[in-house]
Amino acid sequence: KNIPYLKVKYVVYHFNNEQERKNAVEYDHFIINSSADYKNKTINLYLSMINNQPGPDFKSDIQHEVNHIFQYDNGQQKDEDFYSRIIDLSKTGNKLDKIIARAMYYTFSTEQDSFVSQYYS
Repeated sequence: KNIPYLKVKYVVYHFNNEQERKNAVEYDHFIINSSADYKNKTINLYLSMINNQPGPDFKSDIQHEVNHIFQYDNGQQKDEDFYSRIIDLSKTGNKLDKIIARAMYYTFSTEQDSFVSQYYS
């Protein structure tokens, strides 16, 4: 109701098979992290195609970010500074730091709601 437009930026990575995608994520530190930026009315999507077919999270990742825009448009908020620190730690920390950051990320009600929406869709 408060968004006159929504910019969608997307990057689609093409892999030959699922193992190639897993190797890119696990061994090459390839990060596919979509995001929603309500302030700038932007959704950033990082999606994967496997053998010219949508990857397993293709549609649900889109749903997750659309749900965030819906949440923010309806007044739901989170501690942005704390959230940013957690995201940074999940990308740059050592293995244990990343595990802890990911667990803390899942405590945000905005994330819990969006994951429910994501998996329901």
